[in-house]
Amino acid sequence: MSDILPSNPIAVAALASVATFGLLAIKYNNRAAFTARRDDLPTLPGVPLFGILFAQIANKDRILDYILEHFNKFHTMTMYGSALGFPPFVVTISPENVEHILKNNFSNYVKGAFFVYVHHG
Repeated sequence: MSDILPSNPIAVAALASVATFGLLAIKYNNRAAFTARRDDLPTLPGVPLFGILFAQIANKDRILDYILEHFNKFHTMTMYGSALGFPPFVVTISPENVEHILKNNFSNYVKGAFFVYVHHG
């Protein structure tokens, strides 16, 4: 058995890191690491462990158009997404959902400074 495993501690650590990264990439294959899968909503396509982080960066000047393209692609009015370093989110253009969030139950939804900055510059 000792012939199979490297004896160098750095090589062992590197091998363990690669194995861990690989297993995490298999588990989180289209979303940010350590975010839950939402089977009840279409999910914005992402890359393993990073979610849609790179797509957000690539489309930073047209993020709303990017999201609208996916609404049209999935023929849906509500989607789920996650990006590494950000909380998971649900985006919607459903009139019923928008009314619920903005009129009927406004105080239950967080709309902080970060949200305002991202969406209004």
